[in-house]
Amino acid sequence: MADDYSRRTANNGRINFGIKRIKRLQNLIHWVKDNYRTSLTPTIEYLTGEKFLMALETAGKRSEVRKKMIEDSETNEKEASPGPLKSELIWTEWQPKFVNYLSTILGVGGVPLSYVIRDNEDPDRAEFFANFNEQ
Repeated sequence: MADDYSRRTANNGRINFGIKRIKRLQNLIHWVKDNYRTSLTPTIEYLTGEKFLMALETAGKRSEVRKKMIEDSETNEKEASPGPLKSELIWTEWQPKFVNYLSTILGVGGVPLSYVIRDNEDPDRAEFFANFNEQ
């Protein structure tokens, strides 16, 4: 959209957004997606302007981490693969390896597939998470 507006003539409504504004808009999109990934509704109700900009910056950094995870995912998947379950007798040994394997595969929303295996479908929001992927 920014490229389209910057290519227009002045009479056609040319607008130059600038790199900083474009980056903030991209980070806003990442911030909204982060909220949906963690089953939260995006809201700025309790955020000051400064805290909101910090949240956008954090979302941008998380996006870069996710991008790197996607780049490395094929290698990580192969290394983490538990192989096929050959017998129900080895289920207790195989199952943790399979959960680890699912944690290396990112779903469509950018969330590791291991999230589908959980004891509590509605987790406690006050819980502390080691990192944003755990959340």
